[in-house]
Amino acid sequence: MVVSPALILGDYSNRKAEAGIPLDSPLVYFVEIVDVKSKDLLDTIETTIKDKSASAAVEEYTALKETGFADTRVSEWETNNIGYDFLNENELSGAIEAFQSNVEAYPSSPNAYDSLADAYVKAGDKQKAIAYYEKAVALDPIFIMSLEKLKTLGVPPPAGFVEANSTRANVVATDTRMSLYTYLARLSYETFEVGDNARAVEIAEILEQTWDRKEELKTGRDGSLEKTNATLFRQIDRGMDQYIGPIKGYTKNPPDRTAVRAAYDHYLQQLKLAD
Repeated sequence: MVVSPALILGDYSNRKAEAGIPLDSPLVYFVEIVDVKSKDLLDTIETTIKDKSASAAVEEYTALKETGFADTRVSEWETNNIGYDFLNENELSGAIEAFQSNVEAYPSSPNAYDSLADAYVKAGDKQKAIAYYEKAVALDPIFIMSLEKLKTLGVPPPAGFVEANSTRANVVATDTRMSLYTYLARLSYETFEVGDNARAVEIAEILEQTWDRKEELKTGRDGSLEKTNATLFRQIDRGMDQYIGPIKGYTKNPPDRTAVRAAYDHYLQQLKLAD
């Protein structure tokens, strides 16, 4: 692909050449097209749910799966969302099929097992749900979403988790509305403080994803924080972003530790207001 310098530089008449390359030189890009798909799996399935029905979408998903999703872009994230689309439409067999596909395609993903367990909870199969939540925790011992769900099913945190994280486990065991977010915030900050920035980012992202799933997806429902106290919801949402933003961007800009601490304290105060 050849691009005129005018498209990139605009009026370059008064600029100086850099690295020995004349400013009026055309720019040449060598592009390798690795894969091109004509349609997106998530868009396809959600369009069918909207235009036809959820049951028709399940049939379409099964048919596409049998072709190996030929000419269709698919990813773990998209399949996970399709599973929850089916789950929300009470298409349990379709949800289990989609989540099972993710487990098979991404066997090292704790989130894939967690989602499959969610489907079995709704299907009333407690034993399978517990087994898949435990598989998620086996892959990631601090996969808090599965730990919390195991607790609701009467399964205590693993012994090693309690022994190594007694303070944190106590936070998990506290049944308040914001205890889960408080726990994740504390865990991410403790990890950040000891210098394990990569792990702190992973936990911060779990915090963000958990908040999105458990609060924002309840928009408009009775009892959701966004409906009962929209102002506080926005304050917590903004406080979370201000806290985790610098941590997530550590590779580009080393965060100011004092500023991170201040944002962390402020975020915890906002969470307390919601309890």
